Amino acid sequence: MKVTLNTNNMAKAMSIVGRAAAKHTTLPVLGNVMLSANADGSSLTLAASNLEWSIVHTMSAQVEAEGQATIPTQFGEWVKSLPAGTLTLESTDKHAVKAATEAAKARFSGVDPEQFPAFPSLDGESCTVNAGALRAALNKTVFAAGKDMSAPRINRSVRRDPGRDALPGRRRRLPPLTGAGGPRGPGSV
Repeated sequence: MKVTLNTNNMAKAMSIVGRAAAKHTTLPVLGNVMLSANADGSSLTLAASNLEWSIVHTMSAQVEAEGQATIPTQFGEWVKSLPAGTLTLESTDKHAVKAATEAAKARFSGVDPEQFPAFPSLDGESCTVNAGALRAALNKTVFAAGKDMSAPRINRSVRRDPGRDALPGRRRRLPPLTGAGGPRGPGSV
């Protein structure tokens, strides 16, 4: 893999995708971001996952050689410290990525891209929801989600059929959402 891109665009992309990378994990690959130079010759896809959720971001880049590599999330901090300019990334045979700009050069050790978790297919049913309505509904309920990881069933918000409890045994109800409709009809998500 060999790509050339803008340092500011890469810093922004790493800050977006790096949020999904696991901070403390027993699987080293989860602390990395997958870089995929696409065969179309004009885009680079960044992906990260913590096995619960994932973020995938595609950005424009000049692809000289397609391929895949993983890079630690600390790479994002390094890119942020660089002046605006052009960044060249090149993968090596030993799962490392060489990064070079006019101002600096570095080498980042990654892991085998084959170890990176597969992302689920998005071929299922979908729905359209007004972003403002979704934001308002989440703001009214997310405060009730717990922060204690020892009881994972109470540290998340769940959207179910309108009028039903957000979580079993909880009295807080989610307000109905309006939109084009989902798999259970108009207004469902």
